[in-house]
This record gives sequence, structure tokens and C-alpha cells, in this order.
Amino acid sequence: MRIALIGNEFCQQFPVVGYGGIESCVEQLAWGLSAAEHDFFVVVPRREKKTKGKNQYPFEIVEVPFRPSLISGKKPGEFIRLVKKALKGMLYDAIWSQSHWSLPPLLELGRPIIATFHDSCLKQAGWMINHPNAYHRFISKFQYRNWVRLPWEREKSFQVYTGMADEEYDFGAQRDDYFLWVAGFNFGWDAKGLPLFIELARQNPGKNFIAYGGGDKTIQKKLIKTIRNIPNLSYRGELKHGIAHRETFKKARAFIMPTRLPEALGRTILESLSKGTPVLGSANGALPEIIQQHGIATNNFSELNCALEQPFDNQACFEYSKSFSVRNEVRAMLDKTKAILAGVNR
Repeated sequence: MRIALIGNEFCQQFPVVGYGGIESCVEQLAWGLSAAEHDFFVVVPRREKKTKGKNQYPFEIVEVPFRPSLISGKKPGEFIRLVKKALKGMLYDAIWSQSHWSLPPLLELGRPIIATFHDSCLKQAGWMINHPNAYHRFISKFQYRNWVRLPWEREKSFQVYTGMADEEYDFGAQRDDYFLWVAGFNFGWDAKGLPLFIELARQNPGKNFIAYGGGDKTIQKKLIKTIRNIPNLSYRGELKHGIAHRETFKKARAFIMPTRLPEALGRTILESLSKGTPVLGSANGALPEIIQQHGIATNNFSELNCALEQPFDNQACFEYSKSFSVRNEVRAMLDKTKAILAGVNR
């Protein structure tokens, strides 16, 4: 059973340039398939020359002539058209795609497709497609309940958590005394709870707060101006993936995620817990489901503020996070794919 893993068009993958939440899921899945020694290849946008030669990967990467849309400004639909063209000359049994909007053109290839929904929004009419070869995968129980309601949707859908590769598990035994906020500025000023994080810093002058973010220069300038008179809050720019990313989460006292979005999962929660760092977040979307007792999920600012003083078991956070290993994700996805193919071949 050979898998065609379709990447995303927004940021560069292998290595991820930019935060790239969805793109990180692609890369983690590829490493998981590789660790399982499963037969697959991955299709992604063309990588920049300055990063292409720096990393060698033990699996096949097919690049299509499309620069990531956040770099080129091109519409995403062009990427899927080129992916379809590339797949016509390749051998594979099933497609794992990381976007729902890839389904219409890829269905023309006649192979079963599992399209993963990463979207943090309420159900949108027409996004789910009822087709013999279309299957819909959701990354949290909250997201599944949000989207899957009709009988045919239940028949063609399933839920599997997105996973973390082994290298992401790095327990932080030595802690620095700061609270962390990390998000992309492309979501705007309010969506990821940046004003609430600033207010926490303002009301707790004896505690240290660090914010990371990138992607929108206007938001960046506004943040720098807003925190000018808050000496215990510093802005450190974009937090790129790699050693610095892991170290920053590993040393934090807690990760703050007061998002206002109905989060499909909240990948930064996993990035935090996998370092043993608790999460203090809102009670929106899948956050309560993912955080559980390893932090707090509340929409009450006073409760969030009081949680800054609450002790959490860092080792328990770390051990709990292992349930989100990419090994579990790959195993569940392969089992589902085998079942789909068995049904197709009957």
C-alpha cells in the first residue's frame, strides 16, 4: 500500500519556513511514515534554493513548480492543479491530503482520498463532499462533532488526533520564570488572544512575559508600540521551528493560549505539553479536550489570571503528551486506509 501524502500550499515544507501549523503536520506525518518504514512519497510546493540543499530526508519529496502562496501571493488552487498533474505519472494506492479544498480536482484521479480538516471555524456549507472516493478526517473530537452531523457524513468521516514526531519530545527539567505566547500575526490582533496576554502582563508586573509572532508587519508594529510601557513583557519576533523553538517552550513556566477561535486542535498546545510545559488557555474549540488537567481552560479572565500562581506537574504534562505521538496517528491512519481499500476492492 503506497501513500501519496499531499502537503500544503501556504508555507514551505521540508524544512518548514514560517510557523506553518498545517505544514508542520505534513512534515510530522512524513517522519512518522518513515519511522514506520511504510511506502510513501510526499508532494509539496517548490522549496527555496537557499534551504533546499541544507536538509536531506530519507523519503521521496516531489516538488511541483509552485512557490508557497505566502511567498508568491498566488492563489492556492494553482498548487492543487499542479499536484494532480504530477500524480498522473506516479504509482500509489491512496492519497492523504492536508486540505478539504484539494478534494474536487484530486477526485478526478480515481483513487481514495482522505482529506484532513484543519480549519478552526464552524461548519461551512459545501465543504464536505459526498463522493465514493472521498473520506474526511478530523483532528479532534470537538471538530468532528462540529462538522459531522448527517448520516452520510458519519459514514464517510473519522477522527484521529494529529501527532508529534519523536524529536519534539524534549522534557524541560530546568525552567526559566516566564509565561509564553506564540502565534501567527496573520490571524489578526484579537483572534489568538494577544490583548488578553498583554493585559495579564500589565496586571502582573512582578512576572515575566514573552511574546513571539510574525507574518503581519502592521500587527508587529502595533505590538511593539503597545508594550512600550510594560517592562515585564518583551516581544522576540518570529519563533522559527528547530532548536530555538523547542528550547523556548521547554523553559517556559507555562504557555498562554487565550484564543477566541473555535480551535480545531491548537497545535502549539502539543508543542508545549511535549516539553512538560502546562497550558493556560481559553475554553474555546478543542482546547479543554486537549489540555485536560495539564493546565486550565477558561473564558474567565480572573480565573486565567489566578492560574498564573497555580502549580502543575511538569512530568505529568510530558507523559500525557506522549498519547499524541505521530506513531499513534500513523497507525490509525494506515488502519483506516487499509479498511477503505478493502472496501473498494470487494
